[in-house]
Amino acid sequence: LEDLVAARTRQLELKVRELRGRDRIVRHMLAVHPLEESLQLVLEVIVDIVAVDRAVAYLMQEGRLVRAAALGPGAAGSEDQFAAALLPRVSQAAGAELIEGESGAISLAAVPVRQGTELLGAICASRSGPAGSLGEEELSMLESLALEAAVVIHDARIRRDPAAWQGRLDEILGLDEEVGGDEVLGRLG
Repeated sequence: LEDLVAARTRQLELKVRELRGRDRIVRHMLAVHPLEESLQLVLEVIVDIVAVDRAVAYLMQEGRLVRAAALGPGAAGSEDQFAAALLPRVSQAAGAELIEGESGAISLAAVPVRQGTELLGAICASRSGPAGSLGEEELSMLESLALEAAVVIHDARIRRDPAAWQGRLDEILGLDEEVGGDEVLGRLG
């Protein structure tokens, strides 16, 4: 019974950490920030919540994964040994893929970042040493945070593209004409 209580307590603590991390991301997105800064925050949340040593965010550019942000030991290097190997895996994967190193020395998870069917990029997180392999709960958490990364990327794209803003504004103004300006104002209070 004690083991069950301890396991459930650990699950609840992980969920609370996830919600706090998501709140940090949402609050960050209330203001305009460069994409790299927003991705860096997503990686900070991943490192905090999933307790990994290293996290890297990649963006799809011209059919290949290009590093956009990184956090942790060795993250500052210009070359990344995983990028070329990851593209075929994440482009086909529906969710997180766990890649184990020799004798469990390293555990690497690659998660596709998608908007609908479009592959926007990937998030990779690794843990090495005695901390152990990434578990099912942690992989699920990475998938969830990859959705947050997709929102961050989509938001940055919209802010960069004035045509997208114009389209959204036209849509809102069209709704105003459909419903009637006074009715909309009345609904808003």
